[in-house]
Amino acid sequence: MAGSLKYKVHYQHPDGRKVGDVMPFYNSGVYHIFYLLNGSGHDDINHEHAFSSDLIHWTTVAPSITHEDNCAFTGSYLKTSDGLFHCFFTRWNPDNVLGRETIGHAVSTNLIDWKKSNLHLVPDGTIYSDAQYRDFRDPCVFFDNTDKYFHMLLLANPKNKKNNEKSWDENWIQGHYRSKNLVDWEHLFPIPGNFADECPDYIYHSGHHYIHGCHRYAIGETQWGPYHTEEDFVLDKGLRAAKTCHVGDRIMWFGGFIDGSITLAREVVFLPSGRLGLCLAAEMYVASNKLISESIDKNKTILIDKDKAQRIAISSLNRASLTIDFEAIKFELFEGVFSFINLENRTILDGRFFFESATDQIDIIIDLDLIEVYWSGKGAFTFCAKKEISKLSIVAGIETIISIFSF
Repeated sequence: MAGSLKYKVHYQHPDGRKVGDVMPFYNSGVYHIFYLLNGSGHDDINHEHAFSSDLIHWTTVAPSITHEDNCAFTGSYLKTSDGLFHCFFTRWNPDNVLGRETIGHAVSTNLIDWKKSNLHLVPDGTIYSDAQYRDFRDPCVFFDNTDKYFHMLLLANPKNKKNNEKSWDENWIQGHYRSKNLVDWEHLFPIPGNFADECPDYIYHSGHHYIHGCHRYAIGETQWGPYHTEEDFVLDKGLRAAKTCHVGDRIMWFGGFIDGSITLAREVVFLPSGRLGLCLAAEMYVASNKLISESIDKNKTILIDKDKAQRIAISSLNRASLTIDFEAIKFELFEGVFSFINLENRTILDGRFFFESATDQIDIIIDLDLIEVYWSGKGAFTFCAKKEISKLSIVAGIETIISIFSF
C-alpha cells in the first residue's frame, strides 16, 4: 500500500512519524486526507496530503499547506460554487506580537497545487482576546443555505484573557465568524454551551445540530446554540482531533493520534435518541470479506496472523455480558455498559460507554499492534498496543458466532 511502512491496511506517513489532526475532503469519487504530523511537536508542521479512490490504497503527494514560521495547524477544506477549493488553516508563530495564532487562507483549482491569500484573520479584542498568547485556531468553515453566509467556527479565548507562553487549555470559548465572500469576516458572539474544544466540526441532520470537538460532541436544538455535551458524547474513546467529510448523504469520519496511522474509514450514525454513533464504513466490510473461519463458541482464543490484517466479527451475542481480552486491554460488556480496562494497572480507561440498546455485533480490526473495536453503530474504541497482538480471548454467552475475515 502506497505510503505505508508498517501496517497492512492503515495509512501512515512515509517517514513513519505519528499522524495527528486529520482533515478529510471528498471530491468526484476521490477521498483526500490532509493531516498534521505530531511527531515533531510545535515545529515544522505542514498539511500533509494523500488521496484514494477505495479507502485502502493511498497515494502520498506534496503537502497542501506549508508552514511559514513554525507550523500550519488544523483547519478545514471546502469547495465553492465557482469550482475553487479553499483551505482555512491556523498560522502558528509564538513570536508574532499580533498573536501566536492567526487564521490563513489558500485556494486551489485541483486540490494539489495551493496558493495562499493575504488573509491573517485576528480577533479585535472586543469579544475575543487579542493577547499575544491567546488561543485562536482550528477554523471550520462551511456555507449555510439558510442565511447565505459562510460561517467559521474556531477555538478562542474570551476578551481580556491573557495566557502565558505555554498555556493551551484555559477558558476556551467557541468562536464564531461569518462572511459573504470568504475575504471579509465579521465576528459574532461565541456559541453558548459547555462544550468548547479544539478542532470543531459542524454536522447537521434531520433537525439536529452537532458540533464535534477534539474529544467529544455537543448537541444544539438550534444552529447557533446553546449546545450541551455529556461525558459519554464520544464517538471513539481512543482518538481525538477527528473530522468528517460529506459523501452524498453519508458523513465519513477519520481520526489520528493512534501512534502512527490514520483510522480506517468510519461513518457517522444518527441514533433515534438524537445522539451520534459510529460504524465501520461499508467499503471496509467489502475489503475484509475473505472468510478464514467461523465457529459458535462460548469461550474462544484466537491466534493472530501477523502477516495479515484481520476483521473478527462477534454476532448474535448473549445480551448480558461479553469479555474480550487483548492481553494489554480488556473490554467488558455488562448490562449495556461497555468498559475498557488497562490490565497493567487495572484502571478503567476514560470512563464507560452506556448503550441505548443491546449490542448485536462487534467488529474488531487487528493490524499488527493497532486495534479498532466497533459495536453495532453505537461507537468505537481505537488503541495502539505496546507490542504486536499475538492472540485475543473471547468469553461470551451461548449462540455467539465468531467469524474471522482477512483483508
